[in-house]
Amino acid sequence: MVQTTTSSRYTKEAMILYTEEQLQIAYVKYVRELYTLKETGLDLGIPSLEEFRPMFEEQMEFEYGNDFLH
Repeated sequence: MVQTTTSSRYTKEAMILYTEEQLQIAYVKYVRELYTLKETGLDLGIPSLEEFRPMFEEQMEFEYGNDFLH
């Protein structure tokens, strides 16, 4: 959920929706990148899909949140 304060009395909120397919595609790309980094000697571990979900949602809010609020 993205929030911006428009005045001391009002706050705008926007919910960013995504499909499970979009989440899974992003997850596969992320895991592939982690495996690439692992080959270079940097092992960050592989999160589960549910551990990845909040990271994905935060990135979606960062990338698209302001577009919906302005």
